[in-house]
Amino acid sequence: MRDNEIFEGAKALSDALSGPGGQIKLSRVIGRHLWWFERVRSRGMTWNQIAKVLAAAGATREDGRPFALGHLSSAVWRVQKELVEKPKQRSGIQETPQVAR
Repeated sequence: MRDNEIFEGAKALSDALSGPGGQIKLSRVIGRHLWWFERVRSRGMTWNQIAKVLAAAGATREDGRPFALGHLSSAVWRVQKELVEKPKQRSGIQETPQVAR
C-alpha cells in the first residue's frame, strides 16, 4: 500500500464519518473500512501513526480532536471480533463445554 493510497483510504473513512444528522458511529464506519486498517497495520503503522493520518484526512471526534489510540484500536478489535463471532452464530455452531470428570 503506497502513501497516497493510505491517505485516500483515510479520506474515504473521514467522508464516511460525516452524516446529515452529525457524525456516524465510529464502529459502523470501521466495519466498512476494516480492510484499510488491516492493510495499514500490516504495513507496520502504529496506532499513533494511524490516528495522525486519520486526523490529517479530517477523521476526528465530533469536537475535532483526534481519536484516542485506545478508542481507535479497541473499536477495530471489537469489529474484527464481531466478524469472527457472527459466522458461528449464523451457522448455529456452539462451543462444546468441557465436562468435568
